[in-house]
Amino acid sequence: MVHHPAFRVGKKPFAIVGMNQGPTLSVNLGRDAQDHLLTDERFTRTGYIGQHGWVTVPFEALAKGELEDLVEQSWRRIAGKRRIAAFEQP
Repeated sequence: MVHHPAFRVGKKPFAIVGMNQGPTLSVNLGRDAQDHLLTDERFTRTGYIGQHGWVTVPFEALAKGELEDLVEQSWRRIAGKRRIAAFEQP
């Protein structure tokens, strides 16, 4: 059970706030994206769930637009094809 505010698709979380000290964002982007993001010193592997592709970043370290991009990418990873298609319909 997650003890931090979590945003979910069904029962699966795609974004969690406050996993580390201070205001942080944790997202699940998969292991390949995780490996890439961990080359950026702003990102860390999320404790307890990092082995599943989660990374954590302080909010203040994010440039404009990065927050939205990270949350959407994580949502798309978890949402599934049907939800993504419904989201993309005009």
